[in-house]
Amino acid sequence: MAVKTVAETRRYLVTTVAQVREIVTSWLREVELQNVIDLGLPEVDDRYHVWRVPLVANTKERIGEAVLVHD
Repeated sequence: MAVKTVAETRRYLVTTVAQVREIVTSWLREVELQNVIDLGLPEVDDRYHVWRVPLVANTKERIGEAVLVHD
């Protein structure tokens, strides 16, 4: 039997890193920053029930984060 992730256990709408990356990448395209910002490793912050995705400059410097809120 496969072990459920925190996102699956808590029934988040977004349950995988691939889904999170697609959402954030789509947003970066919308604001025309897809060519200057890369994504770090998304993680679930189960204390606040959000996904956090580091935003990294092309120089590999962390410049912020995108936060997907579970409602």
